[in-house]
Amino acid sequence: METFTFNPIESPENKPVKKGELVDILKEKGPTDQGASTLLERYGNECEARYRSEGRADARSESLREMAHALSQAGFFQEAISYIDTVIEISIQEDDTESLDEAQWIKGKLEEKIRESKPTETREEVTSNESAEKVSREEVLNAYKKLAIKAGDPAGLDRSDPEVAAAERLEQTWQQQGDVETQDDEDARLRHNFEKTMLYVDAGFHDPEYLKDVLGWLAQDAGDANKDTENPSRVALKHDMAEAMNKIRSLLGSA
Repeated sequence: METFTFNPIESPENKPVKKGELVDILKEKGPTDQGASTLLERYGNECEARYRSEGRADARSESLREMAHALSQAGFFQEAISYIDTVIEISIQEDDTESLDEAQWIKGKLEEKIRESKPTETREEVTSNESAEKVSREEVLNAYKKLAIKAGDPAGLDRSDPEVAAAERLEQTWQQQGDVETQDDEDARLRHNFEKTMLYVDAGFHDPEYLKDVLGWLAQDAGDANKDTENPSRVALKHDMAEAMNKIRSLLGSA
């Protein structure tokens, strides 16, 4: 007589949450949807459990960063900031200056993403200073290349360093000028966003965790570039994004 062995079926409730699937659900339903919200919390709990099993003292903060990253990949930048704000609070309570600097840097980048989605607000800020000298991306790159040897992750730069402050001012001017110049041209705006995303990588910041973040941002931006496959500008942008992602994967492979 054939014996029967019972193998329990893995249910959705106990199946590990995959980040890519979570991002897709967040994009489709939004973080306020009960199912999506529950899945996000499960993902955060699983990340925290994994980090704790690795003996990480910052398991809670890292899990919150992971949740924020999933939200940002889905395009919910303000919601992502709320998780990063919690990381900032934890870092202050634990007097962890390194974690605090990184969290504040991430928050700044998320705020940039929000400003990009509201280009008309940037117009008023920049056109009020039309006499400002035009700043090129190459100038910003050169400023940061000198700093990349000090930190593999731009979040690790010392903001009290005059060279860092000068580079950040130069970057902000370049970004704002580009935001205004491209706000009425969707193709140019997407190209400018791509150049902003790759700025630190091209400058030589190759910390593996940072590179993984950039890879996620590029994958998200590539979705916008793919919407018009007959547009030569989009085709060229898609090609450049693919090359950039290959470059990052190569850097990660040699790390």
